[in-house]
Amino acid sequence: SCDEYLNGVTGVCQDLLNPKFCKPACKCEPGFVRNNKGICVRPPQCCSDPNAELVPNALNCQPTCRKPNNICPGNKPFACVCKPGYVFDEAKGICVQYEECPPIIVCNINEIYVFCPKPCPQDGTCSQYFCGKNPICGNPGPLPGCNPACRCKPGFIRDANGVCVRPEDCCDSQPNSVVVPNPNPCPPTCSSPNPISCIKNISFAFGCVCKPGFILNDAGLCVTYNECPPTLTCNKNEFYIFCSNPCPQEKICRDYFSGNSPICIIPSINTCIPVCRCNDGYFRNKAGQCVLPNNCCLDPNAEVVPNPSPCQPQCSNYQPSCPTLPLPPFGCRCKLGYILNDLRQCVQCNQCPGNKNCKSNEVEIFYQNQCPREITCQDYFNGVSGKLHKSLRLENVS
Repeated sequence: SCDEYLNGVTGVCQDLLNPKFCKPACKCEPGFVRNNKGICVRPPQCCSDPNAELVPNALNCQPTCRKPNNICPGNKPFACVCKPGYVFDEAKGICVQYEECPPIIVCNINEIYVFCPKPCPQDGTCSQYFCGKNPICGNPGPLPGCNPACRCKPGFIRDANGVCVRPEDCCDSQPNSVVVPNPNPCPPTCSSPNPISCIKNISFAFGCVCKPGFILNDAGLCVTYNECPPTLTCNKNEFYIFCSNPCPQEKICRDYFSGNSPICIIPSINTCIPVCRCNDGYFRNKAGQCVLPNNCCLDPNAEVVPNPSPCQPQCSNYQPSCPTLPLPPFGCRCKLGYILNDLRQCVQCNQCPGNKNCKSNEVEIFYQNQCPREITCQDYFNGVSGKLHKSLRLENVS
């Protein structure tokens, strides 16, 4: 029989002299053996599975879907084993193609299950894609046994985390970055937002760069400009901007006085300059301080007034002649009781340089109020205390 043939048994003779064994029967012709269905077949046809074949000196076990590298000791003279490209499915009891085996591992998104993957080609990676190179497989040597694995679907490659992604999504594992061709090998960073030159003699076909509005920090992560550690210490009424826009410009007191808006010219080269800007509602004065509009005057004895005269009284010229000019919306003027000296400083009137024309027993009063007026001798004789009739000018009497 086939079983005896497969097990190397050439036939067992029974005692034919015993009448109970002596019965008429059909016997397979020479060169044929009887299979499990009682049909006489040639030995190679003993395998009932069309995807199996008779193999001499076969192992006692063969690879299966669940055990693709199944090995056991011992051999059989002959055995039915699955043909090349097929494996035994324990659940169905037949030989099936590799891809028909039920998966024994769970694949992730964008992966496919491969029962017996070839060593070449291997899955591509994002790093190879960035370098513009194909996967290098090398010489795999003797073909190993079947090792079921999950491979990336066509059109997908593995990123740094081992996830199968499309090439344009290779930067998804790095938040706030995007894939671009020919990236700058020396990108802007928090510590060097405007690299002057790049000394790295390398180039990439593709790479990850930070999206607009983001920059690399020292940890290699793309963060917003405001997340970069400050490189400046801002003063009172200021706030820090890592990468300031050239326009609109910061408000200054001079523009507040004139009522004009500053003219801003956008530079041809976009540079990132960390600066301290005045808080909203504040203006920068000539001393570089951020102040409220009514504090724009640097002189502590001056004040902001609307429509100030361009010609203000000075120690050297109390009543200057002033041409008719358009008055600015706002400006600085000395406070009441103060006047400009030659250094353009607001000083008290009695601090102006003295007049050498004063006579003995006289004191110069630069900015004399009309009341109370100076008492004359005639006033003294008449017992007048110094009341003034504005239309009367009295002379000293000797």
